[in-house]
Amino acid sequence: MLKDPQSLLTRVLRAKYFSKSSLLEAKLGHRPSHSWRSILQGTQLLKQGLKWDVGDGKTIKVWHDPWLSNPPRPARSLLPPATDLLTVSDLMKPNLSMWDDIKLQERVHPEDIPLIKKTRLRLIKTHDTPTWIFTNDGQYTVRSGYHQLTKPGTEHNPANSSINTLWKQLWKLNIPPKIKLFWWRVLHNALPVADNLARRKLKILLDCIFCGDAKESILHLLFQCRFAKEVWELSPLRIQPGQLEGKTFLSDIMQHLLMLKDQTMLQEHLFPFIGWRLWKARNELFFNNKKRAIPDIIQYALMDYNLWKDSQSDPNALNMHKAKPKVATLQEIMQHTSSLICCADASWTDSSSKAGIGWILLTPQGGRILRRFSSVDPVNSALEAEALALKEALLHVRRLQYKNVIFCGDSLTLYRHLEKTTKLPHSLPSLLEIQPYLDDIAAITISSFSFKYICRSDNNAADLIAKTARSSVGTHRGATKWTSPGSTVQRFNGYHELRADSGRTGHEIHEIQNWATTLPDPSLECLPTNARGSQAAYISGYQEESNSGLGVSPFPKDSSATRPQMFGRLNLSKQIFNLNLKT
Repeated sequence: MLKDPQSLLTRVLRAKYFSKSSLLEAKLGHRPSHSWRSILQGTQLLKQGLKWDVGDGKTIKVWHDPWLSNPPRPARSLLPPATDLLTVSDLMKPNLSMWDDIKLQERVHPEDIPLIKKTRLRLIKTHDTPTWIFTNDGQYTVRSGYHQLTKPGTEHNPANSSINTLWKQLWKLNIPPKIKLFWWRVLHNALPVADNLARRKLKILLDCIFCGDAKESILHLLFQCRFAKEVWELSPLRIQPGQLEGKTFLSDIMQHLLMLKDQTMLQEHLFPFIGWRLWKARNELFFNNKKRAIPDIIQYALMDYNLWKDSQSDPNALNMHKAKPKVATLQEIMQHTSSLICCADASWTDSSSKAGIGWILLTPQGGRILRRFSSVDPVNSALEAEALALKEALLHVRRLQYKNVIFCGDSLTLYRHLEKTTKLPHSLPSLLEIQPYLDDIAAITISSFSFKYICRSDNNAADLIAKTARSSVGTHRGATKWTSPGSTVQRFNGYHELRADSGRTGHEIHEIQNWATTLPDPSLECLPTNARGSQAAYISGYQEESNSGLGVSPFPKDSSATRPQMFGRLNLSKQIFNLNLKT
């Protein structure tokens, strides 16, 4: 209902129950249905892990909706109380993917401004989407909701914490999933025995179906019944007669059974299989009127145990051990392709320090065409820095109008995800941490682009320049912006390098966004070839280096713009270039 507010179900419920508010602010209302009561109960859980992912920011209320991280919460106003319906889009510069510093300083609490600036805005605007912070892909699952409800410190935590401790021990056992589920129901009193059915107002005989001496409860059926006690005492578990009679709590019996493995010659626990077979025998007698003998129950339990153990020891039985996909080396990629290769990497230390990014464009023969490196504002993780490096590489390659390019990197999570995305017809689960970058990458990528994961050792060149950018971050002072065409030309490994700062000015951001919506952008400014045989290309504020000594042009042969057109603005940059040579 949050993700698809225009669905038929959402529109019907909105019209009846929350026509003047949002779903999370809705009340029970007059004569509510059972479904609506259940939905409202679920919203209390959703509020614990709901976070809005900023797209265009038009539907997120700054002071009311949880859109900041750690933990998800609304922003705080500088001048409380804040009752206006200010949206996140009002804090952005019009038509730009950047925050308005003046508005932030005027309206937002100073401690929240760094958190807001860490929220990366998309180049291509999308709708704001709700996400669930307790899963990697941001999608709510029953499993994640259950863990959130049962974790210590929540108001929904069961009174008897020993049950949770026992369940964690049972979950780690090497037994079939169906038997794990059975014992979970045992621990949570969720089996349909006569006692539980009677409490639900069902008319049923309460006597134990095996012995008829007492009321059929889970504790009696599995451990206290005469029939069940004989099964346990005759099993290979070496339980002495009367050993379980003194234990009146299910948790005490379970704890005792978990310690029996060390007293037997068995490699794994047998008691889960015996309890499962007791329950199966009860159901056969109840539904089919077929009674199992005690030796048969023990024999079936041992058979289940041995079959499971054999299936786990044979890797071919259930295909348990799948061969890992082979990682192609950079040399192998070059040998089997005629495409250009772009290696990108990032250097990250912590979330409070600036990171470095870098990328290198190579020919299939290994000749370097262009490279670029820069420091960037602090990001939350190494994965986010890797995604930012790839996005910047894609932006520049697209602006230079290159086609047939393979983008390589050593981030397994990022590049494996992109490899699968380009091969599969359906969409994959998103990666919540870097989803804004993935959306931009998908919007920039064309059909002739592909992605490959390579080892760190094959990505040394990009890694080196990314570390160089991060380690020399002290040279970038003041507000982050792109350097002008008058930046100093530096010598780096025999090449002339024009380095750029991490940020962008408002005009340049606007230019990038206009380009992103109308690709390709013909505007391209270049500096002339210098006396040393290197070409330095200035593209929308970024400085790149090309190696003309290899006989490779930084401009693609099939570019729609001819060289005279590309150098049409040389009159404006000639003086700046001469200044660079002097410095």
